[in-house]
Amino acid sequence: MNLGKFTRGAATTAFAGCALFANAQTASMYWNKAGDAAGATPATVDVLAGSSVTLSFYLNTSGFSSNIAAVSAMVGIDTTTTAGISTPPGNSGLSIAYTTGTLTDSVPSLVWNTGQFPGGGIVNRFGGANAPGATVRPWGMYTNNLNFGDFGFSNTTARKMFDVTINVSNSLAVGSLRPVTITQSGTAQTGFFDSTVSDANGNEFVVQQYVANLRVVDPVPEPATFAVLGLGAVALIRRRKK
Repeated sequence: MNLGKFTRGAATTAFAGCALFANAQTASMYWNKAGDAAGATPATVDVLAGSSVTLSFYLNTSGFSSNIAAVSAMVGIDTTTTAGISTPPGNSGLSIAYTTGTLTDSVPSLVWNTGQFPGGGIVNRFGGANAPGATVRPWGMYTNNLNFGDFGFSNTTARKMFDVTINVSNSLAVGSLRPVTITQSGTAQTGFFDSTVSDANGNEFVVQQYVANLRVVDPVPEPATFAVLGLGAVALIRRRKK
């Protein structure tokens, strides 16, 4: 059970309408490759088939009059759209690494920045929207801080939320583009699979949608490989001269 969502459910019902029309308050999320500058928003990140890549996810907020109290993110890793908890699509080419658990309660290779988001625990789900009447989502993973609380900041830029490791299938051809989406639900809803930010007054704000791609590229030889090739060429030239 996602206690974070249900703890703030009543407040969401009461305040969602006004939150959606509070144009001065905005929330957005984005991702880049772990190790990149915090503010980097690349359109594509190059990966190798048969490898894994760790992505960092960040939060921007502005116009908030009270501190942030809860954050959730729906990370889609496929173009297939689903509703409810579901198994990974067979043709995705991407998978989120996890160590134990099931689709309804997993422990993925996902590390929240608990120094900034001390939510008392994390809940993760795999699938798409499951609230009544909710818009379907690109298949992926939903994650949020378990408890409604005060994170000690309101407006923020490039504040890291978490890292997540994604496996890239050997089946993906060079040149393949695989979208990784932070999904915008369209309306603030109770339940799983929404990308939202809640403030300490109980207002819940829909996050603007963000999409960038993982791009499969040819492997590039390591510098040491180039050195070995160079030595071989030198040796061949010397033999010919003799």
